[in-house]
Amino acid sequence: MSIHLTPGYTRKIEVKTSKGITIYEKTCSNAEELEQFVKTYSKSKPGWSWLTALACPLRTNNAKGFLQDLFFPTLITETRKTSNVAFKIFVSLFAIVLDVITFPVRLIAAPFRAIYNHQNQEKMHPLTALLKSEGTSIDEDVVTIYCKKKGVKIVNSPEYDKCLKRAFKDSAEGTVTVALRRFIGGLEADDYVKIKSLTYICSVNDEDWVEECNFSLNTKASFNDYLVDPTFSKL
Repeated sequence: MSIHLTPGYTRKIEVKTSKGITIYEKTCSNAEELEQFVKTYSKSKPGWSWLTALACPLRTNNAKGFLQDLFFPTLITETRKTSNVAFKIFVSLFAIVLDVITFPVRLIAAPFRAIYNHQNQEKMHPLTALLKSEGTSIDEDVVTIYCKKKGVKIVNSPEYDKCLKRAFKDSAEGTVTVALRRFIGGLEADDYVKIKSLTYICSVNDEDWVEECNFSLNTKASFNDYLVDPTFSKL
């Protein structure tokens, strides 16, 4: 069966909540626009160390965050870092003891921290500001940016092979998890990229392409490395 390829790329951005609900969509006209969006909105806010969290409740602007930081800052932060059940039980017991011992210190520091936070309001994350400008108000600490790109790039044949043309049909999907607010422990970078590239050849006088080879890759990497067109012919 003949394969017909049309050159060109499409690029799309989606922002989703932790429950997978899409709260923002954007179609980019070129690679630079997609790259600029990722650079502008994908940087997470830094977290606080657990030693700092033991001394005072860091979040006082909402009841849920304040109660977590006041009573169990270590328990909530450290237990979510491991999936090993036995180790999680051990860490939980240690964290509860540590949180109980240091609770009086946090209780005394709480009003002073509340005054400090009131006088030094945390700057809004650029992505939060963008969502609000679009009429979307969310109560999320973390969201995920999905970047999708697919298309076809037809290249000229090398001098030694003037009778053939080559085309690269590429697709890439990158995810970047972003912390919109500061919280204990912060968020570790976990950019992830899924890549698929197919190479086709045909004679210079023909538009019926034949698949030559294909390539796929799933890896933890920055999506910024894969935004330029053409993308994967070099892999």
